[in-house]
Amino acid sequence: MSSIASLLRLAAVWLAAGLTLAGCTSPSNPQEVSGPDQSESVPTRLPAAVLPDLGPAPDITNEVWLNSDQPLNLEALHGKVVLVEFWTFG
Repeated sequence: MSSIASLLRLAAVWLAAGLTLAGCTSPSNPQEVSGPDQSESVPTRLPAAVLPDLGPAPDITNEVWLNSDQPLNLEALHGKVVLVEFWTFG
């Protein structure tokens, strides 16, 4: 391999590394960053949503459960915190 080709390859590696590092640094002037104006006060709490009462939850009638030895129902889960994740195979 010729020395010119080696120098060109080394220069390309240094250029790529320099551009990568330059893209990862923050700007020296924070005012250059576009985004919401930091001088405005941001509300820390959103207003409560008004939702209709749709009555009690319907019973769960699924026969197949993962990570459970038996089918579950609302009566067995009453008073417990339950996370229900809906997803499908496929």
